[in-house]
This record gives sequence, C-alpha cells and structure tokens, in this order.
Amino acid sequence: MTSSRSRNQRRQRKERRHHIQEDSDYDESETILNASEPFKPSLNGLDMLIISFLRSGVRPSPSDEERLRCYAESLESQRSLRRADLEHYRALSAPIRRLPPEIISLIFNCVVTTNSFSSRSYRSEASHLGDVCYHWRTVSLAMPEIWSRVDLVFHDFTLSDHYAMLDHHTDIDLYDGNWLRDDDLLSFRPVVFERLREHVQRSADVHLTVHVDIHYADSRPVRRLLDDIVQESVPNEGQRLTSSREARNHPLKEVVFKQAHRIQNLRFTLRQDRYNITPFLHRLSKELVVLNRLSFVIKFDHEILVEFQGIVDSGLSTGFKFGGTDTTEPEHIPRSLIWRQPLTRLRFPTSPNLAVLLLESLPSLEEAHFIFKKPGSSGSKSKSHISPQLRLLAFEFTSGFDDPYLEVISTLQDALTLPNLTELQYLSRHHPWMFPGEESDSSRKNFLESLPNLLVRSSARNIESGRDISELDRSVLLVQSTLRKFHVELVPLGGTDLISLLQDTPSVTELFIGEPWRPSRSKDHEWETSMTITRELFDGLVFSSVLPNLRYLGLSIGSEIKSAVRRFAWVLEERSGTLKEACLELRVRGRVETLPVRRLREIQNKVALRVVQLESQQYSRQQAMDTDERKLLLGYNRA
Repeated sequence: MTSSRSRNQRRQRKERRHHIQEDSDYDESETILNASEPFKPSLNGLDMLIISFLRSGVRPSPSDEERLRCYAESLESQRSLRRADLEHYRALSAPIRRLPPEIISLIFNCVVTTNSFSSRSYRSEASHLGDVCYHWRTVSLAMPEIWSRVDLVFHDFTLSDHYAMLDHHTDIDLYDGNWLRDDDLLSFRPVVFERLREHVQRSADVHLTVHVDIHYADSRPVRRLLDDIVQESVPNEGQRLTSSREARNHPLKEVVFKQAHRIQNLRFTLRQDRYNITPFLHRLSKELVVLNRLSFVIKFDHEILVEFQGIVDSGLSTGFKFGGTDTTEPEHIPRSLIWRQPLTRLRFPTSPNLAVLLLESLPSLEEAHFIFKKPGSSGSKSKSHISPQLRLLAFEFTSGFDDPYLEVISTLQDALTLPNLTELQYLSRHHPWMFPGEESDSSRKNFLESLPNLLVRSSARNIESGRDISELDRSVLLVQSTLRKFHVELVPLGGTDLISLLQDTPSVTELFIGEPWRPSRSKDHEWETSMTITRELFDGLVFSSVLPNLRYLGLSIGSEIKSAVRRFAWVLEERSGTLKEACLELRVRGRVETLPVRRLREIQNKVALRVVQLESQQYSRQQAMDTDERKLLLGYNRA
C-alpha cells in the first residue's frame, strides 16, 4: 500500500513539474520553506508518539513499532520527492534558461550535424537534446530542421570488431548474441525502427538530408534486400535472407522511399563494389522531385566498378562503369537522367569520357566534382560539349601511382566550353609517386595549352558567340575570363609549369598552390618534396600579371622552409596589390602545420611584415631546428 501510494505521489509530482511556468522568478529560501511545509504534520505526529512512549516507560508493542516504521517510510519517501523538487527549482534558474528560445535554436542548429540510426544505435543527437529537460525538449520539437538530417548505417561487425569497440566503450549492446544474423545487420530492431519513424515525423514538411552508409562484406544479401524493396526480379542465388515483410518495414523503405519527395540532399557511402544499387536508384529517381545534390563516396582499395546503367532514361542495354580501369563505353549517348528536378551539384567517381556524358545529361549542373581512381589512359578525345551553367569544376585523383594526371585533365579541358566557370580545382588526395618532370613532354605541353584554350573558348562565347575565335585578341579573352578561383594541390606540376599557367590566367583573384611530397628513398631523409614552389616560382609570382589582382594567396610548402618564408614575405611586400588574406603551410617530416597569416599592425599605410622564430632549450640541436621550423609565423596587414 505504501509503495503504491509513493509511486502515485511521484507520478503526480513529475506531471506537475512539466506544467510549472519556467519563466517565473523563484526565491530559493521561499522555495525551501514551501517544500518543507508538508513535512510538519508527519513530524509532529511522530514526535508525539515517541514522547508518549518515553514518558510511560513501557516498551512499544509490535503494532506501535509498525506505526513508527510506516511514519519513517512516509517521511523518507516525501524527503526524496522534495529533493527532486528542489533540484528542479534550482535548475530553473540555470544560465542556459536565461537565453531566449531563438538563441537556443541557433545553438541546436550548430550542434546537430548528424542523426545516426543503425541496428545498434537509435540515440540521435536531436533526441539527446530533447531528453535534457522540458525546456530543451520544447525548443527541439519546435525545430523540424534538426530532425531533417538522417544517417542510415548498415555495417556487418565481426566478433573482433566488438572486442575492439569494447576497449573504448563499455556499453556495447550485443542484444542476446544476434549480432551474427544477416537480417538483423541489414535491418533495425523494432525499438530502433520506431524511434526512426518518430524522428522522421518530427521533421514535419521540411526538406531532408539523407546519408546511406553500407559496409557489408558479402554483397549478395545487400543486393537481395534492395531487390525486395524495389520489387524487382533478379536471379536468386541460394536461400533468400530477407522476407517481403522485412522489406516492407525496412528503414530504406520508410525513410528513403516514403519520404523521397522531400529529399533534397542524398549521399551514398558504399564500402564494397558489388552492391548493384542501380535498380534501387532507378526506382527511386522517379520520386526525387526536389533533389538538388547527389553524392557517391566509394571507400575501398581495389578498382571502382559502380554499375550505373539503370539511372538513364534512354533504355540502353550497355552498362556504365564509372571510375574503373576497364570502363565500358556505351553505344549511345544518354541525353538526360530521370530527375523531375534538375541536379545542380554532383560528386561522382568517373572516367574522362563518361564525365563529358554526365555533363551532357545534366544541363543544369552548377558544381561538378569528378573523382578518378586509376583512370588509365584517356584514350581518344572526348566529344565537345558546352555547359553554360557550370560554375565549379574539380578534378580529384585518389591514387598515388604513376597515373597520367595531366593527360586526363587535358582530355576533359579540350572537350569542354564553360562560359560561366568561376572556380577550377586540381586535387590529389594521395601523395603521388610521380613528381614534376616525370611525365612525358607531350603530356605536359598538351596540359599547359588546354587550360588557356578552355578559357579562350569560354570567353569568346560570352563576348561574341557568332565570330571565329581566331579573329579575337587572345590576351583580351584571357583577361575577360570568368575564372576567379584556382586551386592546385598535390598535383605533379613544376614551378615553371605553374608560372606558365599563371601567365595565362590573369583573371584569377584567389590562388592556392600545394606542393606534393612522397616518402624518400634515401635513409637520411624520411620525406622528399617535389620542389614545385621554388625560387623561380616566387620570382614569377612577383612579376606575373596575377599577383596585383589577388585577394587571397595560399602556399603549402615542404622544402627550404626558411628561404621560402623570406621570399613569401618579399612577395607580399613588393606586390601586394589588393591582397586581403594569405595563408602559409609548412611541412616538416611529412607533417602539415597550418600557419595562417595574421594581421599584425599598420606601419605608414604599408604592408607590415614580421617573422617570428621560437627557440627551444629542451631538445637537441636537430630537434630544436625542426621545432623552430614548424613554429615559424608570418603576419601582414594591409591598409
């Protein structure tokens, strides 16, 4: 009886707590006095019982002892409730509650970057914020945008993976040893699925950002599951691991298909190359009416072979294979993808010729980021194409072996005409084994000619589309080019090559050059650099037509650091022009230290330069030199 009464009291106090006016002012002493008031009748009754027994000198009977015990339990229960109330009252005056909901909502938007759901996790960041207190829950539920980000993770963990996770997290849930079952790995438990459905409902009608991460060693159950979801028919190999009921209640069906009309950003991270998601994408593409960003991230070591034949509406029987060494060329050119809303941004692994086909298929594309993994020889020249909407073009290489970097870029630049191109990026995420000068002279020559030719064609189309390019002044066309940002990072280009490119890109206002490096074959040096950023490059920068127009200059170097710092300071001092921001990255032993150029002080309305070298007394001479070099700081300020 006592326990049920105390539970009812606790429930009433909990419900009453959520209806307190949280914006009221509370006096702590008054609150404590009010909270202790209900104790007085019970305390008085207990005191009278104890005093009467002491005065009589008679030992209490069992019934009297039971009455005393009931009084004590009642007092203990009430004391715990009062303590909870006091903690709640004190929390109402916390600093976070003094912030208006508008400020808290801005903080929530910055904090919630992802909401991950997997077979083992259903505690998203948005739900964590809502569970802190009633005030935070009210604010979070009024913000559908923090619930609009959904990450679906499908990973197959082995027993060794679990032991490795237990080394860092002690609360890993194996849920009764079912971690080896394929259907559990490819789907979610009922409690996770219900949390996911509730999460999506809280996003109201705002556009969704969905990330699907699939990491499963055996690709066959993944293909069967995707086939069940889209209700396609494929040859069945062995026993099916998923049933139609599981497909109907699968998270991909609940989030991706049912909410496809709200998905604005869609990203796939595939850690295996044989999933064959094209039927899934083909069916899904008919529902993506507001999609404006589609990303594919491929993470594995061998060749990328992503079949993409079902995504086009031309009914081709020949399959596309993007990014592989043995790329299959289609017999016909697809004219458009099946998107009701045209895509504006695309990041995709591909090959040179198929990159042009993608640009033809997506006429509204504004940002194109093409990834090349061992592209091999570019082969014959690609068909010419004009992309009037394209503003950003990026070439990224993910292999560090002797690939024809410059040849691939030349092939694409010779085929394209981009009248509105404002940003061009040459990127390499792995340090190339090949350094400047190791490619053939013909490849380097073709590359150095392809970029200015691209800019000339694009500018000529903007000026007078009906006239022959040869009739126009080439230098005028280069100056009137729309290219403003030029980013070169870890690509095998020498200093003379870069100077030649800079002379042909006078319209650039933001420039970043990253010098490639690689493990040294010498025992004396752990890393060696390509010597791309040399004295000749600094001299070329000073006397080039680019520097006076630059607003941003960034260099990433790893050779002759002290000399480079002095020359970089000289460049800024001699020909700063309209330069507003600069950044210098120094690399020692393969480590990158970013040293942003800070504003120091203004001296007679000129650029103020200072080089600070920090000395160390605790290391050997060689270690001290390395430490000092890593801590070089260069600053400037322009009036």
